[in-house]
Amino acid sequence: MTDTAGRGPAVMEIVEGDVAWDRRYLQLEPPAGVHMFAEFGQADEDALLSPVAVSEPFRILSDEGVAVALRAARELEKLAVGDARSKRMRGCTYRSRFFDGMYRDPELLSFMAMLAQADLREHPVGHHQVQLNFAPEELGRDVDVWHHDVVAYDFVMLLTDPAGMKGGNTEFFRGTLQEGMAILGEQGGIPPERIGTVGYPAAGWAFLQQGHQVLHRAARLEEPYPRVSLVASYYCADPRFREPTILPPLRKADGRDVALVEWAQYAAYRTIGRLEAFLAPGPDFAAGPEAARERLAECLAEATAALAEFDSTDAGFLVGLP
Repeated sequence: MTDTAGRGPAVMEIVEGDVAWDRRYLQLEPPAGVHMFAEFGQADEDALLSPVAVSEPFRILSDEGVAVALRAARELEKLAVGDARSKRMRGCTYRSRFFDGMYRDPELLSFMAMLAQADLREHPVGHHQVQLNFAPEELGRDVDVWHHDVVAYDFVMLLTDPAGMKGGNTEFFRGTLQEGMAILGEQGGIPPERIGTVGYPAAGWAFLQQGHQVLHRAARLEEPYPRVSLVASYYCADPRFREPTILPPLRKADGRDVALVEWAQYAAYRTIGRLEAFLAPGPDFAAGPEAARERLAECLAEATAALAEFDSTDAGFLVGLP
């Protein structure tokens, strides 16, 4: 895919003081290991895109890279807004050459795919690519509430030094998504003994998760702290096209005009993938013309549905919340 920096909606200008991404900002160090869904209980196997649930922390940015990323994040924080989930800024690859270049770095993408044990790609929805989460204005609120994602995989990287931070931990439920949502619905919280905490050693470190099947949050801060985290999300080129991205959260979070333009990109991207899969084996004369017509119609279904969305006035909704 082409770069997106400076190509967003007209109101999205490149952030002041932004710099271009450079390879010297990348300092990848592998995690101690990864945790499989088998450790969490009987997950919905049909929904899993790989056996990997979450990773241990790993390093992404050099010290210089962290400093550059944090400067850009502080500028973007001035524009951030809060909702039922968090105070955040979406679509950061449109606003920063640094974040855009980091996200598209082929070495970083290959590293993430290796950890995920899945064929990860840049996400066709630009607003999903890089998001920044900031400390809420109210100290009593979670930085980001318990939820699951509507993307296949993402990493969550801390851009501020964890040494001076009390609370604000990135946490995940040690169990299946279905069990976690049920516990939240019944008890209003997750028992402490079922919570896994990401132990970031320093700024510029991250953890990877199959976010659509992992219940997670960023807990509330115990004292005021200018916490900033970065979430980078990826598309999974699953042969069965089970990628979990859906339109309603885009409508709600980004507005109709932005959501529909990006959804058209998403539908086109997936339609191309389906058509390529259709063409790969060559013509199937044994199956006959009716089977060919049905397969071709299946390839075009998402594009057809996306066209119908342009006539909808649906405001969308947030998903993944209990």
